[in-house]
Amino acid sequence: MGKRVYPTQLPALALDGGAGSSPGVSVGTSVPLAEFRDQEATRLGAAELDRMVEANDRLSRATKDRERITPRDASKTLNEATLTRVPEFDEIRTPVSGRQMKARSRLKRGQQDRWTGAQYRAVKAVLTDRQEWRRITDQLAANLGDTEEMTLRDRTSVQRVDRAIRAYEEGNDRQHHLYANVTLPAGTTLSDYEQTVLHLDRWTVGAHNLHQISRHPTDALALEITTRRGMYMGQSEGGSDTGHVLPRGMSFTVERVYTARWRDADGNTGERQVIRLREVEEA
Repeated sequence: MGKRVYPTQLPALALDGGAGSSPGVSVGTSVPLAEFRDQEATRLGAAELDRMVEANDRLSRATKDRERITPRDASKTLNEATLTRVPEFDEIRTPVSGRQMKARSRLKRGQQDRWTGAQYRAVKAVLTDRQEWRRITDQLAANLGDTEEMTLRDRTSVQRVDRAIRAYEEGNDRQHHLYANVTLPAGTTLSDYEQTVLHLDRWTVGAHNLHQISRHPTDALALEITTRRGMYMGQSEGGSDTGHVLPRGMSFTVERVYTARWRDADGNTGERQVIRLREVEEA
C-alpha cells in the first residue's frame, strides 16, 4: 500500500454515505483546501499504520484485518471472460442481464450461508435500520473511518460488516458498474467539482441499474463508479433489485460530469445528471 497520488489538489468534495436504506443518498460537503490537506495527512498516516500491520509477519490474516484502520481490497483478479464494458457517455443505460444478477446472487447466498448469527444481525441492522445506519456511519465520517474512538460494541459491528463485504470480494472476479445518489452542498454547481477528490469514509449503498435509484423524483445527482469492490445485495435473475454495498475508505477523482439516459425493463425512460468517478488505488 503506497501513497495516494491525485491529479489535483483543489478543494475537495467529501462524501458521506448518508442515512437511509438501500439504496441510500450520499450527502456531499465541501472541504476547504487547508482542511483537506490536514485530512489527507491523517489518511496517509492511517495508510502507514495499515502498511505496518500488513508487514508484521507475527500477525495472522484475521488479526491483520481486525487491526487495520481501512479495510483492505480483497477482490480477486478480474476474470476477462466476464468483463463488462463501461458504457459510453451518450449510451442509454439499460438493465443488467439476468445472467449477471444470477451469478452475483449465487456468490452472495454462498457467503451469507457462512455468516455467524452475530454477523448477520450486524449487517441487517446497519443496512435496514435508518437510525442505526446514521448512528454508526456518522461516527465513521467524523473520524475519517478510524474506529478507535468508537465503543467496543460499535467497533465490533463495523468489523462484522467489513468482514462480510471482504468475504464477498474474496470470491468475486467480476467488475461492477454502479450508481449511487448524492446531494451536493447548497450554492454549488456541478462544474465546481470537476477533477475533485472524493472520499467515502462510510459504506456507500447503490445499485447496478441507474433506473433503480431514479424511480422517484429527486434533486440528487448520480455517482457512477466502476470497481471490483463491495458486496452485491440484490436479487437473482427475474428480480429487479440490484443493490450493492461499497466498503468504507474508498477514494475517487471526478472523471466527467454529464447527462445520462436510462431505460428500464418496462420501457420507461429518463435522464440523470451523473458524476463519473475514477477509483484512486494505492500506488
